[in-house]
Formats: sequence, C-alpha cells, structure tokens
Amino acid sequence: MDHLDLEPAAAAAQSGPEPTIEPGPDPLMSASAGVAIPPSTEARRTLASDPNTPPDTLAVLAADPDWEVRMAVGFNPSTPEATLEHLADNGEADTVGLNWGASPELLTRIVAEHEYARDAVAMNPSAPPELLDSLSENYPDYVAGNPAAPPETLARLAELEQAVPTLVAELDENITPAEYAISIRQLVARHESCPPETLERLADSQDAIVRSNVAANPATPPETLERLVSDTRAVVRAHAAINPRASAATLERLASDTNADVRMQVALNSNTPAWIRDALT
Repeated sequence: MDHLDLEPAAAAAQSGPEPTIEPGPDPLMSASAGVAIPPSTEARRTLASDPNTPPDTLAVLAADPDWEVRMAVGFNPSTPEATLEHLADNGEADTVGLNWGASPELLTRIVAEHEYARDAVAMNPSAPPELLDSLSENYPDYVAGNPAAPPETLARLAELEQAVPTLVAELDENITPAEYAISIRQLVARHESCPPETLERLADSQDAIVRSNVAANPATPPETLERLVSDTRAVVRAHAAINPRASAATLERLASDTNADVRMQVALNSNTPAWIRDALT
C-alpha cells in the first residue's frame, strides 16, 4: 500500500478554521456552451416548447432530467435535426415522429429503427408520400387523416371492405372490421387530396357520414355535389350547403330546402350571394 502523507493535512488543521467553500452554480444554470438554463421546471418546459428558443438552448434542454421538458423539445419544430436524432435514439422517437420539422430522412429512419414510433410518423404531414403509403397498411386511419396522404393511397384506402382484423383487435372500442373500414372511408371522404373519381364513388356510400363528408369536401366535383343536394338525409344536404365551392345555383336550390338546418347552413356559407341570403331572412 502506498504511504499516505498526513502532515500537510495536520498542518492545515492547526493553521485555523477551514475556509468556507462557495457552492458552485446549478448545473442547469451553467451549462454547455455557455447556455443559461432557468432552474424552474415550468420555465424550462416553456422554453423547450417555444419555437423562438435558440437551437443551442434546445440542444441543452434535450438532456434535461424532466421528461416533459425533453418531450417539448422533441415536439418543437425549431429543434435542430441533430438534437432530434439524439432524442429519437434515446427513447423519444414517438415524440420526434410527430414533429413537423423533422426531415423526411429522419422520419424514414425512425420507422425503420423504432417500431413503437411508426404510428406517430403515420400522422406526420412531413413524412414522404412513399413512407405514408407503406404505413397505410398497418395504420390506415392515421394515414387517411394525414393532410399529406397521397391521392393514390387515399383511393386504395377507400376500397377497403374490411380493415386488418389485428388492427381492430388493438382498438379500445367495440368495433367490427367492417365498421372500422367505414370509419376509414369517412376520413378519406373529407380529405382534400382525395381523387375526384374516388369522391364520386364515395358519394354512393350507404353511410350518411361518408356522404356528408363528400358533400362538404371542396375537392368534390360539381356534378357529384349536385347529386348530393338531392340526398334523402338532411344532414348530407346541410353539408353540401357549407361547401365553399358550391355554386350559386346549388345554394339557391338548397335555400328552398324544407329542412331549417339546411337553409341555415346556406345563410352561413360565406360564398352565398347576398340576394339568396336576403331571401332567407
């Protein structure tokens, strides 16, 4: 064993009281690259979610001990790509998967490497079309509700008669595969990227919600909208009345509808000509 020299310590003890040692700065206040981070957890959460927070600060907050702070950084669209990659590789891939600021390359890697985060990417409008098309096999409802869903993917989802049974089994709701498929068509019917020919077919659906969504969709062709103006269900006609691309002739026809809700929707449509709106008062 090495000899331990105690004489310096003894001399120091005899020279007087031990000097007071000032505590160092809070590690969260000092930090990396000279970035000042507030000690308050709430303040750090606010800072982490602010899109105006500097990239260096977000990088420091990505290692914060508080999970909500790290999650806020993962959601923040201003978070640098390198920081998002760090978070994705350290248990926050599902959060990063929802970040609209994430690059297509990072989202593709998340899908390949982090299975638990695939549903998040399926909802992300920044996901590339080919990735969304692939994800639609296992997450059809998430992709159908994604504003970036490709038209060809929506057309395929509209043709589903029964969704994958294993997906339905994972749902909390008591729903059959056929009912789940209908719910997907409801999402497709209101999607503004839905192809006109698909909307035309969906206008003949037996489900009133599907027809209503087609009626309200600005992408619905005029001739298809005209058919729905004569629908037997007032709710479908009311949705046609709120369509921002309904023609004056269509709105005039709906203004004389026997259902008061339909007429009210005509009056509320910002594109309704003044003379039609005046006739309703």
